Amino acid sequence: MLILANATVVIGDGATVIAGGAVGVEDGRVTDVRRGWIAGTGDSTMDLGGRLLVPGAINAHAHAGVVCPLFASGAPALTFERVLANLDYHLRGGTTTILNLDGFNLPAEIDASARAHPINLRAATIHFPLSVQAARQADGSGLRSEHEAMTVEQMLVAGAVAIGEVGGGHTLGGGGQDYMYIPLAVERETGVRLTPHQAAEIKYAVLGRRVHVEAYDRNRVEAALAAAGLAGRITPDRTREIIHSCVLPSFQTALEGLREAGRLAAHHRVPAVVHTSAPSELAIDDAADAAGPFLISGHTNHSTFTVEESLACARRLRAKGVWIEVSTLDAFGLRRLVPRPDNLYALLRHDLVDFVTTDYAGGNWDNPYTGVAHAVADGVLTLPKAVALVSRNVTRAYPALAPDRGEIAPGKAADLVVCRDRLDQVDLVFVNGRLVCEGGAVKRSPAAAPADA
Repeated sequence: MLILANATVVIGDGATVIAGGAVGVEDGRVTDVRRGWIAGTGDSTMDLGGRLLVPGAINAHAHAGVVCPLFASGAPALTFERVLANLDYHLRGGTTTILNLDGFNLPAEIDASARAHPINLRAATIHFPLSVQAARQADGSGLRSEHEAMTVEQMLVAGAVAIGEVGGGHTLGGGGQDYMYIPLAVERETGVRLTPHQAAEIKYAVLGRRVHVEAYDRNRVEAALAAAGLAGRITPDRTREIIHSCVLPSFQTALEGLREAGRLAAHHRVPAVVHTSAPSELAIDDAADAAGPFLISGHTNHSTFTVEESLACARRLRAKGVWIEVSTLDAFGLRRLVPRPDNLYALLRHDLVDFVTTDYAGGNWDNPYTGVAHAVADGVLTLPKAVALVSRNVTRAYPALAPDRGEIAPGKAADLVVCRDRLDQVDLVFVNGRLVCEGGAVKRSPAAAPADA
């Protein structure tokens, strides 16, 4: 038995903290949790010196954890080494389970990542016709015939635990457009690469926050172009054509896909996570009417909402039984997509959040424990509530995602994280009782390529 002793144990139930606690681990499972410990013969004891001991985070909104078509737009896959580096980053931040929401993934693609990395990896599916149609309209260059031939039903039999992510910023005029498609299109036209913030400002000037073609404001477009250094390089009318060509082809199809996701979730009685934003809000309401508690409102703190709109959306969806997810995105680190966590904090303060995830944020996401550590430091959350929002709470919304994880309790899988003074100061990570990350060094499986330097 391994004994992790002299720890501040935060159970994950939202309330319990054991100072001077200890956790026993044997055969990959937690065997005992108590205050103090008397080691038995043959026990191996690790003195944690009062550091925090918390459950491994469960991130139910991750992307690029599998070599497969990316996002709802079916964009080209990343390299295997880049995918492994992404999984390393999750693990270094104290995340021990992820749900890959690149829903065009196939069983063999999922298995390749799962075999090569110690993180617990589960997957979802969006293999239904409206998703394929929207992907082809937005991009689809990463799709092969086998991705299009797969079905939701086949994937659920093969082990997918959810439907999702249905819709996305890439098909619904959100952040995926801001960091990916709009900058690429403008660069082809002008030679200038926009930042995500610049792309968003131009997009809003053309389509507004809710993607309405009648929202076009020529003066605002001119101002946004000037601020981006594009004055004289491209006209407002040509800019409108480019924004329309990026955003609109997939938009209506993707909205219908959200409604279909609600029907599929209700039919199969599995969770469906949908892209919640100001442009998709009405379709999400329709999906909620169909699916109720089988629907997950993804990133309900989306930056297209004002604070008041985000709160109103969460209250309305929760009244229909929908689970409210919020995402850290990059609001605590690079802040290229989300400069401030205002919507996130408002939802937390009003107790409208069921669990916290990351999303992708152009590959610059802040890990779950990073986001909630800031919320604790800023007085928005208590420590035990913060831990529960990224561990046990997730398992309530996704029963098949991590049924034996999310809490430090006898019989649970020993997915454990040791932190210093804050939840984002991760020293040690255990998965199934095995030390897989120490001081930021990830111990991949022998089948994996070497970690990035």
